[in-house]
Amino acid sequence: MGRTGEVARSLATLPQEARLAFAGECSAASVLADLAVRLAGRTAVPLSGLVVHEGVERLTSLGCHAWLAPPGAVEEGGKEKAESRFGKTPVIHARALDPEAEWARAGRQEAVEEVASGGALVRLEGCVESLSAARLREESHRLDEELGGARSEEASGQAITVLCAPLDSALGRHHLAWASYRAAALLVEPNPDAYLATLAWARPTVVAVHQPSEAAWLRQRMERSTGRWRWRRGPLGRLRGLLLAPGLDLSESDRRFWARRQVRLASVVEY
Repeated sequence: MGRTGEVARSLATLPQEARLAFAGECSAASVLADLAVRLAGRTAVPLSGLVVHEGVERLTSLGCHAWLAPPGAVEEGGKEKAESRFGKTPVIHARALDPEAEWARAGRQEAVEEVASGGALVRLEGCVESLSAARLREESHRLDEELGGARSEEASGQAITVLCAPLDSALGRHHLAWASYRAAALLVEPNPDAYLATLAWARPTVVAVHQPSEAAWLRQRMERSTGRWRWRRGPLGRLRGLLLAPGLDLSESDRRFWARRQVRLASVVEY
């Protein structure tokens, strides 16, 4: 598992029930931190947006045992600033989590080995839901079946997808968990404004749909391509499945449109 595995082995010395917090914005460093924590069988607590800056009170309320800091994340403010920010909560400097060395050149994630313990916390409408490793696997299996599973991979090769959601959101959490389950090639797009352009460039097999405007854009792009072979050579020519955000419901017209093109739909559950 490379450097991520090294960090996971070091985290395995912590208590089995340990919750490890880290910056949860959509980034390569955050994904690597998440993979390491879950690989170690501990609970990942990604924190995105303003909640990261709430400091020690937020970490205490979530029962976090430590803050996992990738290279450069804490050094900017100095050790003293980090200690005052998180109080008595230990700061673990995960220097081995180097996205430049391990992630960017590879352009894909490592498959996460199944573990019996651990899991992740997800932010839902102002509250927090704890998801066990078993529950994440069950949901990933369900999503994979609805997306066509191994049959889809046999038809189009390795699954390819683009992550563009915070890891503490329901869609971001289950998108990453499914990508790990399927051992998909995962691209990370931190900028939501660039997401659609990245989709056109990456030509993914599975696309996460965050909002109705994205669903409309995808349909328009597909409608512009007429004829089977022209469609297959287009920017979305490898598309085999859509992963829909919780609460996002497509119209019957849209569902028939995607069914005619043999694109499967799977919805992330609402808790």
